[in-house]
Amino acid sequence: MAPSDEIQEEDETRFAEDEDSGPSSWRAETPAIFLDADWEHAGDVTSELAVPLELGGSFDFTVLAWVARAPDSPETRILSRGDASGGLHWAAGSKVRCAAGAEALKPPEEPEEGDDQEAKEPATESQVVSKSSIDDEQWHHLAVVFKEGQIQLYVDGQCDGEGRIEVPEEITGPVLFGEGETAPLRDVKVFHTALSQWQISSMMTDSKDLGTGITLALLPDQVTAYWALKVEGAEGARELLQQTVAADPFGRPFQEEVLLDLFEDLVDYANTICLTSRKTAVIVQILKQVLDMMHRKSSKSKRFSETTSIYECFREFKRLMVAHSYAAYATAKSSNKGDASMAKLGVFTLADVRLLTDFVSGALFQQFLLYQCVLICPQDQVTSYREVEVPQPLPAPDLNKAVSKKLAAKVGLRAISHEKPLLHKRQVPWKKQAKAVPKRSAYASRSKVPAEGDVGEVAEAESPKTLEQTLSQLPKDLSIDEHHEESTRAAEATFGSSIQRHDQELQAERSES
Repeated sequence: MAPSDEIQEEDETRFAEDEDSGPSSWRAETPAIFLDADWEHAGDVTSELAVPLELGGSFDFTVLAWVARAPDSPETRILSRGDASGGLHWAAGSKVRCAAGAEALKPPEEPEEGDDQEAKEPATESQVVSKSSIDDEQWHHLAVVFKEGQIQLYVDGQCDGEGRIEVPEEITGPVLFGEGETAPLRDVKVFHTALSQWQISSMMTDSKDLGTGITLALLPDQVTAYWALKVEGAEGARELLQQTVAADPFGRPFQEEVLLDLFEDLVDYANTICLTSRKTAVIVQILKQVLDMMHRKSSKSKRFSETTSIYECFREFKRLMVAHSYAAYATAKSSNKGDASMAKLGVFTLADVRLLTDFVSGALFQQFLLYQCVLICPQDQVTSYREVEVPQPLPAPDLNKAVSKKLAAKVGLRAISHEKPLLHKRQVPWKKQAKAVPKRSAYASRSKVPAEGDVGEVAEAESPKTLEQTLSQLPKDLSIDEHHEESTRAAEATFGSSIQRHDQELQAERSES
């Protein structure tokens, strides 16, 4: 069962100082969204309504209605109480008038051409007439406020006439609304209190402004509907929050899910601590404003485009909680600085403030950086780091054993083009092979490498056992290029001989098998 919507009643003196105590006037007005009419008729008034209401005398009251008037049409009664001997009358002709007394129910006489308009009007103490005309076939919001004998007429949210009239203390009969079946009248509301201009203007525009710097996005009736859907287990509860307070400003689905979870937890928590739907609607809007504040630029940081910090958001949250608590008036009165923002509206008790502050601190402010990263600065890329073991680098090669590429290429070509193996199994020193090769050129004699035409003689010579032994027997006075050529030639000869020897062994095995 949802908590009751009964708001705690407070004595008016709690929110107002004595007039002679100083220039500061501490007063908290109930916003229009929290006002409940004592009597209300929604829609068009198609026929005369007789309602047993107490209006007039020493009771303050306010009556609101929407009226449309055509040009040159007779005066239409909006409200009347009493008979011809005395009563209260509120009617709309070309202008709006409110009259009391014996002549109240009589329509005013139309002035003839050349007559003075003021001479035909009744005395000022018996009626109040508006200054603006409303006979333009448009709907106008009208209000009459009676407080301590003072009448104020409002047209479209603005005070358009006021005066003092004497309303009889005892008026018999019910209150009549409308006249006949053609009254252009609709949405009539009666309050047994005198409303202010801000409240009347808010009622006209259906404003949800609380006068404390916030405007409700989730109404108390919607909170009650949300709780009913949760109890019944029906669908649509999360959609209700998404349409009102949990929509992401950029339409991002993941961010909307995060906001929905946060607001859903808050509304459910408010139900568990027995908050009214009115209080729940206020705390939901306070949290929404703090989240919206996270998107704005910080007013304290000197960096360009720096977002609002956690300290600024928490300070704003604290200010809004104080402005909507019953302790705001005591704080403002003790300061005596005339700051009316400190005494706006009493919604939360001290116990409510403590419980809600604990919840918001744990749900939002302790995870502020995470919400800021998700809602304000989402990461498009995620960089992950892993620990990799790098092996020890190998030692540098010995340049003393380097072989010239040119020389190795020459030896390899000779070994591949010759039919017989270049080297035999029995290896002989490199110097003995070089003695069998005649000198062809100065380079060949110095390097002691067989010439191209003497490949057969080299093939008959015994090959060295290993390539390392062959390279170790090279002359030490060779240049780097010469040493590289001779080493390459020796390597190719060794590898070619090894391949041929392997092929011969395979052929021998096949012949034996």
